[in-house]
Amino acid sequence: MNAECLNYVFVAIILAKLTYKACAWIGFTRASERDRIEAFIRRCKRFGLCSEDTVTFAELCDTADERFFARVIGNTHCTKYYQVA
Repeated sequence: MNAECLNYVFVAIILAKLTYKACAWIGFTRASERDRIEAFIRRCKRFGLCSEDTVTFAELCDTADERFFARVIGNTHCTKYYQVA
C-alpha cells in the first residue's frame, strides 16, 4: 500500500478511534496517559504509518473542542431560550 493510502487508513481508523468523544474523556486522563498517546502518534510517523504533517493529539482535541463549542454557540435552539453573551 502506498504512503498516501496508508495515511488515509490511519486517519480514518486510528485517529478516529483516538478522538472519538475525546471532549468527554480527555479531562479524566493524566498527563502521562496523554504523553503515551502522543508517543504512539510519533512512533506511527517514524514507521511511516501516517504522514509527517499529522497533527498532535492535543491539537486534535483542541480543534474538536473549538468545533463543538462553535456549534453550541451557533445552535439557535440553545440561544433561543438562553442569552449567550
